[in-house]
Amino acid sequence: MPRIVSVFPEAHLVIAGNGPAKEGLERLCSSLGMNAHVSFVGWVSPDRTQELMNSSSIVIVPSRWREPFCLVALEAAQLARPVVASRTGALPEVVVHNSTGLLFENENSGSLADSVIQLLENPALAVDLGVKARQRSLTEFDWNNYVCSYEKLYERLSTERIAAPIAVN
Repeated sequence: MPRIVSVFPEAHLVIAGNGPAKEGLERLCSSLGMNAHVSFVGWVSPDRTQELMNSSSIVIVPSRWREPFCLVALEAAQLARPVVASRTGALPEVVVHNSTGLLFENENSGSLADSVIQLLENPALAVDLGVKARQRSLTEFDWNNYVCSYEKLYERLSTERIAAPIAVN
């Protein structure tokens, strides 16, 4: 955040969640003199996440471990918000680098800051990434597509099971 604030003094980061790292992040924020630029809002109920994302220019998903799927990134895409996310787990499946958002290397805070600065310096790019993210979320992650995909998978598996000989010992 200090790097971002050095370029954009009005930048403000909102951190949602009550995970085990919260206290350490609050101490780090204070030691870096970033209290005026960072708000910790704690746990946000699911019915308020859309409101929080809609009030944001960028949604940052700095996951440090391999997430099997990231609903936060998908929800942001559905709201046409560009996502800056770490290149880990399933995040690259939701966020397509330079198309629907920006990916940075896991644990690389400098790259994360550069990505945020790039979007703040170029609001038209941020809007374009958000629009493309929404379009992709509506086609690739549509509920009906998932239902049809599972239905086809079950049909295929049941056909393969019937066609395969059953071994009896």
